Amino acid sequence: MVRNERNTATGSSEERTSRTRAVVRVLGGFTATVGDDAVNLGGPRQRGVLARILIGGGEAVSAEQLLHDVWGERAVEATVGAVQAYVSRLRRLFGPDALPRRPDGYVLDRAAVAVDADLFGSDVDAGRRALARGNDEDAAALLEAALARWTGPSAFGPGAQAQMSFLAPVAARLEEQRVVAAEALADAHARQGRAADDVALLEDLATRDPLRESVAVQLVRALYAAGRQADALAAYDRCCGALADELGVEPTPALRRVRAAVLAHDPLPGVGGTVLPTHLPPRNRSFVGRR
Repeated sequence: MVRNERNTATGSSEERTSRTRAVVRVLGGFTATVGDDAVNLGGPRQRGVLARILIGGGEAVSAEQLLHDVWGERAVEATVGAVQAYVSRLRRLFGPDALPRRPDGYVLDRAAVAVDADLFGSDVDAGRRALARGNDEDAAALLEAALARWTGPSAFGPGAQAQMSFLAPVAARLEEQRVVAAEALADAHARQGRAADDVALLEDLATRDPLRESVAVQLVRALYAAGRQADALAAYDRCCGALADELGVEPTPALRRVRAAVLAHDPLPGVGGTVLPTHLPPRNRSFVGRR
């Protein structure tokens, strides 16, 4: 019964992709294929129009909003006709039904064009539900599949947010969801006795956000499980140093407990036992300008 659920959850994403001729990928880059062929998304404005409609989800995006977001300060020099021209070009790429016109603007029809971020989100949600029920094998398979959709370090690719500032909050949400998926995967592996499998993944996350204590807990745990006690303690020290220097706070009890277990050579919670509470909400860090 558990395996059937996993097949259904993963299959739904893959079947959706296979039934859709066009696929837009934003997880690590900004590319598209139609059938088996890569397509040229055009110049910055055309890519911007596609990106802005895409992130609208099911909500229509008006031509005026597209002018404001994509053209920015030069919106006064453009016309609604310019938007319509780019939409027409995109329809020639993806098909006439890909970007239907609604009374209040344009949408990207997900039945005609699949988006890898949507499939990623579905797999992450299914994986976390499986983990909450204790279905660790299924959770790991779903979360591994979700994370494998990422082809690079940043949503929409390097430099995209600088060119299209409206993407920043969307990219931040996708990257946060990526971290949540990685943390959940580390939990699933730890409960299977595979905590050491995620050292490289967790080291990358800790480098990206040294203040994220939930990642630090899991990294210390993974390094210790891999027999690297000194490295586990060094990872603890790096996180504590960042917390003290940037926020002026002490580490959480969960992080202190995992260090104490490493020092005492004790079995760690979460390795063949109860998982540490690593999915607590992060501290409020807005006052230091971090997302």
